[in-house]
Amino acid sequence: NQRKKLLKKVLNLEQRELREKLKQLKMIKKKMIKKKVIKKKVIKKKVIKLKNRQWKKN
Repeated sequence: NQRKKLLKKVLNLEQRELREKLKQLKMIKKKMIKKKVIKKKVIKKKVIKLKNRQWKKN
C-alpha cells in the first residue's frame, strides 16, 4: 500500500513538471507569434508609405 502511495506521488510530480514545461513552451510560442504579427504590421506600413510616395510623384 505504501509503495502505491509513493508511486502515485512520483507520478504526480512528473506530470506537474511536464505541465509546467508545456506552459513555458506555449508562452514562448505566443511571444514568437506576437513578434511575427508586429513584423507584418511594420512591413505593411512601409509598403503603404512607398505607395503613397509613388502616388504623390504621379
